[in-house]
Amino acid sequence: MTTRQGWQHFATTPPPVPPGSGAPARSNEERLACHSAFITVSTLAIDTLTTSVWTLMVLGRYQEATTRRSGASAVM
Repeated sequence: MTTRQGWQHFATTPPPVPPGSGAPARSNEERLACHSAFITVSTLAIDTLTTSVWTLMVLGRYQEATTRRSGASAVM
């Protein structure tokens, strides 16, 4: 939404509508598509979470090994 075209697309696209009470169950792909259309409101909790996830991703990028092998994989 940082460009005029992005804003126009957002403003003219109807919001996602949940299925009615008698509708068949949606697939995981349909559920993810519906939830990805929502907007995240920037709050203190979301900002803190975003910073924490970003930090963990950066730290994880430089890790050689993050877990020990289990006994089953060492036998093989």
